[in-house]
Amino acid sequence: MENIIHALIIEDKQDHKKNLRNRLHRIFPEIKLLEEDAPSKTVAEAVTLINDNREKLDLVFLDYALVDGDARDVLQGVSEEGEIDFEIIFVTGNRDLAGEWMEANGLICIDKPINNEKLAKAVEQSHKKRPEDRPDTRGLLEKLGYILQQEELKEGVFPAQRVVFREAGDIYFARACEILRAQGDGQYTLIYLSKMEAQRLGLEHNYLRPKLVLSEAANAFLSQVPTMIQVNRSEFVNLSFLVRVSYHYRNITLCFPADSNGSQTLYTTTVTDFENCRARLKLLLEEM
Repeated sequence: MENIIHALIIEDKQDHKKNLRNRLHRIFPEIKLLEEDAPSKTVAEAVTLINDNREKLDLVFLDYALVDGDARDVLQGVSEEGEIDFEIIFVTGNRDLAGEWMEANGLICIDKPINNEKLAKAVEQSHKKRPEDRPDTRGLLEKLGYILQQEELKEGVFPAQRVVFREAGDIYFARACEILRAQGDGQYTLIYLSKMEAQRLGLEHNYLRPKLVLSEAANAFLSQVPTMIQVNRSEFVNLSFLVRVSYHYRNITLCFPADSNGSQTLYTTTVTDFENCRARLKLLLEEM
């Protein structure tokens, strides 16, 4: 390699950052590290560091897990300023994740602890990779969303499972367990989220409106949210957020928070899938 490669290291642990930096200095003098001492422990710091240097940036060594988020959160923030047109080498402490999923999805990665052989292989891969072989920003974010889901499923981490929704030009990775309800709206579906999740995603409202018919949207989250049930032809609700039940023979009315602003207003829906709902409510009460 003859040309100078301008690179950044995004890493939340100082000792790991120092180890990688020292190895790059010794093995790859053609790699010029930018802002070596700049902080990059949080997603916000990482996004700022990348955006401040993106005009001359060729390569980023990106730690998969930061103190308040992950690589996907970083790249989603960076993508708001334009397409991701630099090469990325992901650094992860999860050997299975690195070996099985990232490489299977065409991403370059190194698993910790980093040694010279691993580093040389990854840098050589990034050097050989042609720009046309690099996934576009949308494709990259979708790959990372899928990888995160596989990681969490393998580790049995139910609460953090994500569902990917596209809305206009944006891709959102919503936590499945924070979906309050889903309501069909023609060729679209209104996905109502908890207050916390709406804030985490940076939404002005408490809902997403992906271009998916209700059955397609439901397929994305039903397997991940066992407390989600269909109550009528156009609606699914999450029993985890249930606040009151009005129960009469052949008539069940379920009450949920109406929105994400903390108000006490209740959203009410009448159940038409009576037998299924009664059985699920019985199970829910037995578990309490």
